[in-house]
Amino acid sequence: MGVRERQAREREARLEAIRRAALCLFAERGFAATSMDDVAAAAELGKGTLYYYFPSKEALLENVLDTYVQRFFENLQGSIDVADDLFTAIRKILFAYIDFHAENPEFFRIHHRWMTEGVSEAHVQLRRFRERYRELRAPLDRLLKEKAEQQFTGRLCPEVILNLVGGLLLIYGGHLQRGRSIDEVRELVEQTLTLLQHGLRGLRLSETDRSK
Repeated sequence: MGVRERQAREREARLEAIRRAALCLFAERGFAATSMDDVAAAAELGKGTLYYYFPSKEALLENVLDTYVQRFFENLQGSIDVADDLFTAIRKILFAYIDFHAENPEFFRIHHRWMTEGVSEAHVQLRRFRERYRELRAPLDRLLKEKAEQQFTGRLCPEVILNLVGGLLLIYGGHLQRGRSIDEVRELVEQTLTLLQHGLRGLRLSETDRSK
């Protein structure tokens, strides 16, 4: 390993330690109650090192949110194959969401704190986070809409599928936030998917009858 490669890895390791420490503290205490001193101590770095990478707490929060929301959507998008039908794609998205939530509960807790505590001094970062969220979600929405249109031309409004998936993610996320176990939520997903599969199968049979 060359010097530059080693330095790049060390830099990324420090950044990841900072992000993880900040994520946990913001989720546990809230943005306002967390100081840069707290983050430096949790990351086991000097305060000067922390400020070298992030000039302010706001810049740190924005980087943390952008990093994790990008990982979140990469995880969902990466779970789907181009050849998947609509039902399979939805199934993979739901389980990928649960797995990511289980591995990164602090990321979702931050958003929950904002929603329950109202607008804080981090409202600018929250607005940017929402904009980034919509931007990264758009390709996934397009993929689901395309699959819905290909399989159920004129019989299933693609927006219905998008609203359904979005609503299910909120419901399952709420269960996890309230302490339901991963296994319990997975069972709920399986039950929901069974109902959805029956509904889509019925829609296909209806299309077949209409074509006769």
